[in-house]
Amino acid sequence: MKLLNFLEKNYFLQDLIVWLINRVPAPIHHNIEKIKAIRRAFAYTGQEGIKGDYLEFGVFQGTSLIAAINAFRYQNDCYGGKNIGDKCRFIGCDSFEGLRREPEYDKSHPVFDDQMQLAVPYDMVVKRLRKYQKSNEIKIVKGYYCDTLPGPEFQNLGIKKLRVVFFDCDLKSSTQDALKYSAPYWQEGTVLIFDDFFAYKGNLNDGEHGAFKEFCEKHPEFTYRHFGYYGFDGVLFVVVTPPVFKSEQKE
Repeated sequence: MKLLNFLEKNYFLQDLIVWLINRVPAPIHHNIEKIKAIRRAFAYTGQEGIKGDYLEFGVFQGTSLIAAINAFRYQNDCYGGKNIGDKCRFIGCDSFEGLRREPEYDKSHPVFDDQMQLAVPYDMVVKRLRKYQKSNEIKIVKGYYCDTLPGPEFQNLGIKKLRVVFFDCDLKSSTQDALKYSAPYWQEGTVLIFDDFFAYKGNLNDGEHGAFKEFCEKHPEFTYRHFGYYGFDGVLFVVVTPPVFKSEQKE
């Protein structure tokens, strides 16, 4: 109590904390919260006994994929050991060539218009992930989603169920593809994470939110619950009733 009173009355320390927090760039704050969100998703699926793979759209430098690997390792066995031995594959999809905006679907954006803004060398990411390959099954699908997701490399992965899906697609068109080709593998309890849900000034019809909104309208049988927010525009959902697909829609 004395320490609390001291801190409350010591304005220098309060000012210092304010200064320190605001000296950290906003993307760093967001990424720290993103890592915590991924950890939360795996803790939840571990608690609920949800099995399946982790699928990520938007690998970039590989940090979120590594966060998922660590979250699975350290969170999945913390409930009385009941999930020890559970297997999870880590699948990442990315062009590694930056964004490719489709003017028909994607409005102009101050960050996402620059195709090379989010480009990163594929070989560098693979090298960074190499040390995790020893004890984890990691699959990287390289290319734009509209080309790779309908193709044999993705379709032959043998995905049966997904426990966590991470969407860092930025654009509406990319998110549409990611939703279409991942949704047949959602199950009750799958956690969906959207990293840029409030982009485009919060417009309901643009970006990741616009794609998700259209998906929900197309699948009225699909229901979900909000599972929290993170960073400055990230959001989590838990699937309650998975969308219904005919078998040929997985192809």
